[in-house]
Amino acid sequence: MIDWQNPEANDFAIAEGVTVKGELKKRLVIVLYVNGISLGVIELKRSSVSVSEGISQNLDNQKKPLFKTFFHHAVGDSG
Repeated sequence: MIDWQNPEANDFAIAEGVTVKGELKKRLVIVLYVNGISLGVIELKRSSVSVSEGISQNLDNQKKPLFKTFFHHAVGDSG
């Protein structure tokens, strides 16, 4: 799925404003993809939001079923 030995053989992409729908709707600011597999999310915050608050929100999001489903479906759909 990912060629770790030859990184240049992979297809890299970045998408902004990805909306994930489920019970609740979540908008991901930036999603990093390798070969169509979502590998990371970058959450950007206003300067008025503390770093600790941003980290806390990101950690909480990772525990939510919607967030987990997004990454599992992305991996399942790519192969």
